[in-house]
Amino acid sequence: MNSRTIWALSIVCFIIGLLSVTQIKFYEAPKYTLFSMRNEQLIDLVEKLEAQRNDLIQEITTLREQIRQYEESSAREKTVLEGMLKELNRVKLWAGLLPVKGPGVIITLDDSKRKIKVGENPENYIIHDYDLREIVNELWTSGAEAIAINEQRIVVTSEIRCVGTTILVNGVRLSPPYVVKAIGNADSLMNALNMPGGIISALSYISKEYGIILKVEKSDMLELPPYEGSISLKYTQVRE
Repeated sequence: MNSRTIWALSIVCFIIGLLSVTQIKFYEAPKYTLFSMRNEQLIDLVEKLEAQRNDLIQEITTLREQIRQYEESSAREKTVLEGMLKELNRVKLWAGLLPVKGPGVIITLDDSKRKIKVGENPENYIIHDYDLREIVNELWTSGAEAIAINEQRIVVTSEIRCVGTTILVNGVRLSPPYVVKAIGNADSLMNALNMPGGIISALSYISKEYGIILKVEKSDMLELPPYEGSISLKYTQVRE
């Protein structure tokens, strides 16, 4: 092989090698470009996610603070509400609008079972509305905290009156025997009821003379129902 041939082959090999390198670079360049673009996109995505995360963290912090404020406000409102309910129940208790229980006394009254003698006044043989009113007044004065007659709770607007021979309490017709229950210090109530010249003393005399039934006793535990009548006021208003 002469020198010219060798020179020609060398040039051809150089050109082929150059083309091969160029081709390799041509095919590798897109890979490098795509990889670079993907990294940039990922970096951009990560930055966006980090920004969103920071926004969410801030929003969560704000919401937690709002929840804390709501909880504090709710706790204050709950305390106020509990206080109001407690005061309301206290007022309802004193107004007779709640069922109650406690120690006290029981006074049982009933009409006489004796035959009325000729010429006797029949009124002497029965229990009257004013007998019950005097007993109730005596009990209130002696410190009774709650009173009921035949399960009719006595409150400030209660009326005890007669219609013919029938006694009405809170507008409800009652029949004898009349059972008066009063919650309070049993000893104090008993002492007040048995004072000389009091209502029980007067009824005891009538009991002996005409046979009306009278029984007074202490009780360790009484249960009284709430007042269930109307409590509306027609003319009374709260003064500003």
